[in-house]
Amino acid sequence: MNFPVSTFKNMFLIIPLILIAGSVAGISYIVRSKIKEIKSSKNFSEVKKDFWHLILPEFFNIWGKIDFQGFKKNALADYEKFLRRVRILSLKTDNFVNKLLEKRQKKTVRPEFKETFFSDEPKANVSNFKAKENSLIAEIARNPKDKNLYKMLGAFYLKNEMLSDAREVFDVVLELDPNDGEAKEALEKIIH
Repeated sequence: MNFPVSTFKNMFLIIPLILIAGSVAGISYIVRSKIKEIKSSKNFSEVKKDFWHLILPEFFNIWGKIDFQGFKKNALADYEKFLRRVRILSLKTDNFVNKLLEKRQKKTVRPEFKETFFSDEPKANVSNFKAKENSLIAEIARNPKDKNLYKMLGAFYLKNEMLSDAREVFDVVLELDPNDGEAKEALEKIIH
């Protein structure tokens, strides 16, 4: 027996409509019986005040048992634990990345940057100055977390009496490592 395709298309429309109509009829039957019960009650004035409690007593019984304050405290405690775990994970990740960067920097720092921090070499001439400054800045761009490169650039600025630039560079060193004694010493020399 072959059914035409249009019959199946109509079934996809008819079946949900039948289900919706049945649901509406069932809900209206329940509500109508509740309303009859409420109207037959002797204390109709009290019924008007608690109309929804009488219509949906199960809902309000469950709603009254929910401890929202306890839920809020537990949710906040769980959120705080989650944030602590994220913080610990980020600190571990940062520590791991810093160790990798330090290993890489030890291997890749070019010999011309391995000079001492406060060497006694004379001031650079203008062309030499720009070349050395640019090479230090390029090396810092490759290794932005290497405080030693910043210290070399700061010492270079100090030797060439560029105190404001040196101060900015040593401030960056202290941001990377607040306990760096050489940077603190250099900033004291700049201030005094």
